[in-house]
Amino acid sequence: ITLQKGMPVLDVMNRPQAAMFKTLLNRTFKGEKISQVVEYPNGSITFYFLMNYNPIYQGEKITGASLFVQDITELRNAQEALKKYATNLE
Repeated sequence: ITLQKGMPVLDVMNRPQAAMFKTLLNRTFKGEKISQVVEYPNGSITFYFLMNYNPIYQGEKITGASLFVQDITELRNAQEALKKYATNLE
């Protein structure tokens, strides 16, 4: 999925992810900074995303939120492979 400016993000997410996204976004609008790894299953493959939510302030008032998403699937898969390798060494 390629997101573009003005695209309704919740429309392209499946229901469990959309509900989680709304919950985290609501916490961000209350001033909380959140960093969370999210699993996104897609058929036989699972993608992993690092999601960082930050409130946007104008003066003392929160007027929005920013969301930065990083695909960490390759990193996560490499970490799992290292764990298996380390277990086999023992």
